[in-house]
Amino acid sequence: MPVVVLRPVTVYGPGATKLLASAILDTAIERAAGLPRLALAPEPMEQRLVHVDDLIGATVHVATAGDAVGRSFNVVDGLYPSSHDVGSVLAGCFGMEVEIGGEGLDEERRRRVWEHLQEQGMEPAILFTPDRLRLMGKTNRNNRLSTDALTSTGFRFRHTDFAAAVADNVDWYREHRWLPASG
Repeated sequence: MPVVVLRPVTVYGPGATKLLASAILDTAIERAAGLPRLALAPEPMEQRLVHVDDLIGATVHVATAGDAVGRSFNVVDGLYPSSHDVGSVLAGCFGMEVEIGGEGLDEERRRRVWEHLQEQGMEPAILFTPDRLRLMGKTNRNNRLSTDALTSTGFRFRHTDFAAAVADNVDWYREHRWLPASG
């Protein structure tokens, strides 16, 4: 049987409900609570992300690429933003500043704000995690992944501007009431 292996990393984009989506929700919660700054851990953590459109595009592409059979492909956007980079993008989407080393809201207060937002009509589709900004605090002990094998088949990533892709994602969540309608 012909086999192709794809190894995606953290997938984000419209419809995603965990990981980066949870970090987006945490930012929205803190903004809704009136915080002007998004507090980030002092130590930046490298992130591995791929937009869902690029994962689907890579899947369809290798399914029809004759030289893909029997090979394995990493599917990562190759940008490797740090948790500080991601935090800056998220803060910008919600009109906040970044505060390195700050605390942010504790779980109890975050949960109360989250429940209040649901009472106001926000859909509880995005996973609320007990650990604030959980994705951005996870240490990634692996080396950077090469996408050379994938791009050698002719595949090209569409979402190469991380900030724009996240902003589009935030807009999608707002349109679907997965986040409050504004800031």
